[in-house]
Amino acid sequence: MRRPPRNSCSQIAERTRSKVGDLLGAGTISAIVGVEGGRGSAVFGEVVSELPYGFPKLLVSSARPALLAKLATHSDIILYPALVDLFGLNVFTTRLLENVERAIAATHYAPAKLGRNKKIVAITADQLLHFTCEKSPRLGGTTAFSNGMVWVPCSAQARAANIDDTIADARTYLQHELGVYYRAQFIDAYLEDSPSALTALENGTSVKFTLAITPDYHSSQLGGADKGRALSPAPYDGRLLGKDFDLIGHPIRVVLGGMMISSSEVKSFLNPLQSVASLKHVLTCLSRYARDRLSFSRGTELSGGNALIARLLVSLREYGVEIWPYSPAVELTKEGWRVTGAIIKRINVGIRVRASRGVVLATGGFARNAQLRTDLSGAHQHDVTLAHADVNGDRIGLATTLGAAIDKDVASAGFWSPVSILKRGSGSQVVPYGWLDRGRPGVIAVGPNARRFVNESNSYHDICLAVFENGYPADKRFYFICDHQFVRLRGMGHLLPWPWTLSIGEYVRLGYVKAGETISELAKQLGLDPAVLQKTTEEHNGHAAQGRDPSLSVGNRLSIARSAIRSSGKIQILDQSKTDHLSRCRSFRQRSARRPDWRRTVTETSWMHKATQSRVFMLAATT
Repeated sequence: MRRPPRNSCSQIAERTRSKVGDLLGAGTISAIVGVEGGRGSAVFGEVVSELPYGFPKLLVSSARPALLAKLATHSDIILYPALVDLFGLNVFTTRLLENVERAIAATHYAPAKLGRNKKIVAITADQLLHFTCEKSPRLGGTTAFSNGMVWVPCSAQARAANIDDTIADARTYLQHELGVYYRAQFIDAYLEDSPSALTALENGTSVKFTLAITPDYHSSQLGGADKGRALSPAPYDGRLLGKDFDLIGHPIRVVLGGMMISSSEVKSFLNPLQSVASLKHVLTCLSRYARDRLSFSRGTELSGGNALIARLLVSLREYGVEIWPYSPAVELTKEGWRVTGAIIKRINVGIRVRASRGVVLATGGFARNAQLRTDLSGAHQHDVTLAHADVNGDRIGLATTLGAAIDKDVASAGFWSPVSILKRGSGSQVVPYGWLDRGRPGVIAVGPNARRFVNESNSYHDICLAVFENGYPADKRFYFICDHQFVRLRGMGHLLPWPWTLSIGEYVRLGYVKAGETISELAKQLGLDPAVLQKTTEEHNGHAAQGRDPSLSVGNRLSIARSAIRSSGKIQILDQSKTDHLSRCRSFRQRSARRPDWRRTVTETSWMHKATQSRVFMLAATT
């Protein structure tokens, strides 16, 4: 019989492990026995890897001694090595199985019950054991969705690149940005220690960062910088993770069903024929992705937050840290005023862990907890989020129950981004706007009064705050407007640039995009005043023709040259005097979303495109 491929064995192990966990939680099993060969023994080891310490695990195996030694070293499996292959009953196997039968009969599994009827099956004692408990099946949470960037002025990378910056300038920038929320003791500690902390992290682990060509959100602010303070995680080859690859949380946007494309690669993928180098790079990536899918669930070229989580995982393994997925903390334990440990729910069984050094509670935010959003979001009430599905704030309660307080003296309780909602059947998907579309020349944002309310090139955070200031969520009519040329070139929301999105007809039918033959028709579909929207468009086109934006000119001026000029080197204007009508307008509904750190490119103004028969798309996402 042909041996099953290794990835099939992993799938078998994962499904069996889940089933065994269910049986254990239901109390219907009291031991687990395997009679296996080489690969079967490896599968058995994975299946029982998350069972509680002390739960009877017996393995009869004809595997090679090296594998048996590994199983014996890293688990409490009771091993019965077979001297012969287990093809059938004979004098050797009969005696062996009889001994196993007696061993099973002699085992007894009875978890002790301590306090609040919680089952306690293991207590660490007299040893220093480092481990990470993860509530979700995969690691990374919202970080795995994001770009994983950090803001560290005067880093070693910045110094190596001869970036002209000082801690004093960074402090001045934060003073003007934070205003009354500036806390000198926190800011000074961060600015003075973060460069050395980042260096120590890189020197002591596999985590590496590279300098990002990204300005401060308000680089024209006093003390602001146009580059040198933001750093991105270095890309990582996911193949090096082996079976740990599937522990990494999935990214929020991929192409071809599983291939990540970094921001630096977008230009090549949008126009692979622009140069021999671009074509070669795209073909190399596609070839690599095709090979990856033979052995992995998705592409293994990791970037952004995915790369950061992969590097952190590798570092944990290097330091011998145990990782427990599906294992949320359900209670913090304390003695007097000290937190002394936690109770971890692992495979439906409570495990009391006593901490000898400390407990780090890093369980994410509260974006998916309606009550906490109401209590903590203040003026920024919302019901849509980009945060990970398990970020529901339930572990915040573990700390507040013991007397911890939540600091509410902040400018905003969230980190915001405009998003759109794509509905298919009974489900829906929250889609972020990226650096490729929303802040580029050729799109304007309008509110319920059909007027522009923000510089579209501002940071995603600023755009959402402007939405709140202009009536959201009482009135959710906030939209992005652009023409067909723009969508083809830049995409918008879930629509990727051509040829990645060949037709937008499907999205019109789904209601994700609304279409109209004229601005007036579009306005009526959106419930906006047609005359006002027409005037807004004409005013903006007139200003764009002059290359200025007098009403909303405050933006990130230091980035205009980099992001405003199109690949042709010209800025095209949509001028209605050059066309009889604006055909097929489209719209997306905008929503407010708490989101991870997303890279953005900014311009000072946006422009509408000129075309003899231009299609105008109205894309609305509630910010």
